[in-house]
Amino acid sequence: MNRILRFFPAIRVHSWGGLGSQLFTAYVVLKMQEKHPTRRIKVIVHTSGVTRRVSEFDFKCLGVTVNQVEDYRESIHQSLPTLVNKSLSSRFRKILKTYLLRILNKLRIIQNADSDKSFDLISPWTLILRGHYTRLTLERPLITLLFKKVFPEIAPLSSENFPFVIHYRLGDLLHLANKEPISPKRIETVLAKSKLDSDTCVVIADSDAKVVASYLEHTRVLGKCRIVKYDPLVTLWTCVQTPQFLGTTAKLSLWAAIFRHFVFDKESFLPDEFKWVCFPSINIKWY
Repeated sequence: MNRILRFFPAIRVHSWGGLGSQLFTAYVVLKMQEKHPTRRIKVIVHTSGVTRRVSEFDFKCLGVTVNQVEDYRESIHQSLPTLVNKSLSSRFRKILKTYLLRILNKLRIIQNADSDKSFDLISPWTLILRGHYTRLTLERPLITLLFKKVFPEIAPLSSENFPFVIHYRLGDLLHLANKEPISPKRIETVLAKSKLDSDTCVVIADSDAKVVASYLEHTRVLGKCRIVKYDPLVTLWTCVQTPQFLGTTAKLSLWAAIFRHFVFDKESFLPDEFKWVCFPSINIKWY
């Protein structure tokens, strides 16, 4: 079977989103390489989303090939007749696509690999993984290996040493109707009840400092904190290394807590929205 698999097409692992989402893709690739070592793997990075995304993790370091698909489309204003015609013409294609995807999933040609159960259904004839891969059980050896892949060299990522970091996701959440950021009041309640040293707190955000300062200006504690912005990799490194860490609803916050627990045995604070993550007895205080 191993000889036969070498002649099969590479299994295509699709990835959407920023660095946090891409790390879940990297994790499922490592699990694939552990369980199906003879399978060739190709990662497909999609740029589509609310904002344009690009590959922020070097998947080639995992020994796989990578292809970035330019499928991001900016929203454009169209007239009502155009929208109606487009809707009518695309409705059949959408129904057909849904029907075909169901057949391919039944045949296990496509799997989502979002959970252990789905991952275990990956067969020799599975050709595509399309999912978020977030509910897989996290294993210390693979997490440690992934950490070494993400940070092969520490010196280039050296940033200031902060005793307490809050990673605050704002970004697109400030403009989405169905989602919103963690409220500053909720975070300040955690600060008041915990032993976190709010006087040394630094806020790392994914928005410009002026936008964050405006959002936090009426808060009692956060409005007085220093605000900085780094690229995602430096942000992750800083959040992992700080002695005290509080994250919000960003997958990057989640990965900071994962690396802190599995690699450094450090405690983190995360919102209840992440309680679905599959690891037992993790060193996290939920708020």
